[in-house]
Amino acid sequence: MTRLWTTKRAGHTIRRALVALGFLFVVSPAAAAATAKEAWVGVRSPHYLLVGDTTESEIREVAIRFEQFRNAFSQLFPASGLSSPVPTTVVVFKDFASYKDFRPHYQGRPTEFISYFQSGLDINYIVLPLDKDRESLYVKLFHESVHLLIDSQSRRIPDWLNEGLAQYYSTFEFDIAANKNILGKPVAGNLALLRKNKLLPLATLFAVDRASADYNESERNGIFNAQSWALVHYLMTADNGRRQLQLLRFIEMTAAGAPFEKSFRQSFKADYETVEEELKEYVRRENFRVRNTQLEDHLSVVAELESLPLTNADAHYFLGDLLLHINRYDDAARQLQKAIALNPGSAIALASLGMVRVRQRQGAEARRLLQQATTLEPDNYLTHYYYAYALSREEMDEEQEITAYEAGAARLMRRELRRAIALKPGFAESYRLLAFINLVTGEQLPEAVELLRQGLKLSPGRPDLTFILAQVYLRMKETDAARTTLQQLLNSGANARLRARAQTLLDRMKTNGERLNH
Repeated sequence: MTRLWTTKRAGHTIRRALVALGFLFVVSPAAAAATAKEAWVGVRSPHYLLVGDTTESEIREVAIRFEQFRNAFSQLFPASGLSSPVPTTVVVFKDFASYKDFRPHYQGRPTEFISYFQSGLDINYIVLPLDKDRESLYVKLFHESVHLLIDSQSRRIPDWLNEGLAQYYSTFEFDIAANKNILGKPVAGNLALLRKNKLLPLATLFAVDRASADYNESERNGIFNAQSWALVHYLMTADNGRRQLQLLRFIEMTAAGAPFEKSFRQSFKADYETVEEELKEYVRRENFRVRNTQLEDHLSVVAELESLPLTNADAHYFLGDLLLHINRYDDAARQLQKAIALNPGSAIALASLGMVRVRQRQGAEARRLLQQATTLEPDNYLTHYYYAYALSREEMDEEQEITAYEAGAARLMRRELRRAIALKPGFAESYRLLAFINLVTGEQLPEAVELLRQGLKLSPGRPDLTFILAQVYLRMKETDAARTTLQQLLNSGANARLRARAQTLLDRMKTNGERLNH
């Protein structure tokens, strides 16, 4: 029997974590069950929900910084904007003492991150304490925010450009008095490193990916990061921004799937060697141009901030859901149980606890909690999606593979997902899961194709959606479409595991074709 693959856990993708402290805190096993002792406040800005145990004025300052930064970065993508397919919650702790028990763990111990960004398929989290050096903290958070904003568009851009843009925009400042943004201040450490070492040939720089030694080994990674920053700085600012429009053209071409080298030559009207010589000369300069752009109306941003009163139950929910998303399931359960004890009618806390039970493979308890959540809050798309997700995982093995769904379970999952889509048409995960259920059952396959196409409109280029689409084509015996789709996946920025699965399917198709021809 054919085993069908899904590709990601809902709400959990690879974490990009920030620079660590020089020491390690060891916490007691009970530390993560800490009570939200201080009153929490919330602020909603146009693009973020911010919550925390500090003052509202502090949270408003964080909100304004993130909104102004987002506006500055969005100027690089004027055509498409930067609408994220999932919401982003910023958790602001008043100090490191209240933050430290809510860091990700590695091998059972807390990491040394002074702040972090956790991406997800259902929600993104940005987490920071406020008692460290504010400016240094924002440099790191703005760096990670670039990765978040690029990821939100599922843009296929090379790793040198992703890293270079993150470093370039990490220097973002805004001057309210002068009504301007300041971008592009030189990163002294990068310049010193580049002037001390020989630059990588651009062909070598452009070939680096996350499996490369130049990306993963600390000494070589420093050169890669520094040169990526310098090249982006050159393309953004040199010669009065002559090459900035060319950079935008390059980004659009690569996002559309054009080969990198072809995109480069057509966009910059030059070969690698020409731009390489220009970059060497640029790095030797004493003065680097800083770009000033108009600040979005500060008062209008302030006027759009909405105060949200939070209860102690809300605080425990946010802490519990955060812990769920950093894979600390036992600790998450303790916080969410406190939230439910304080507010038994909290559908979202029940749903979050239900997802914890899914992770802990407690299927019956997960079903009970999620069914209760959908009853309490029938107009919340996430409760319906989570319920269907929990049901879809009950028969899966550790490799997230499955051979069949029972007919009644399939009907229930379809009902919940259609409800989720009706409530939130912009949430790509509902389309993905409904298409996957159709794939597994072998039913309504043309609908599955349309669902995946809609999902790809919402999250362009997502490799997991592309992989399911290829499997649907195979099940429909549309081998040419399946082969083309799998080849696109191999040429994309998909992770190594997904590319290996795509190659396995292509190899099977080739073998089966050869058998038929003999």
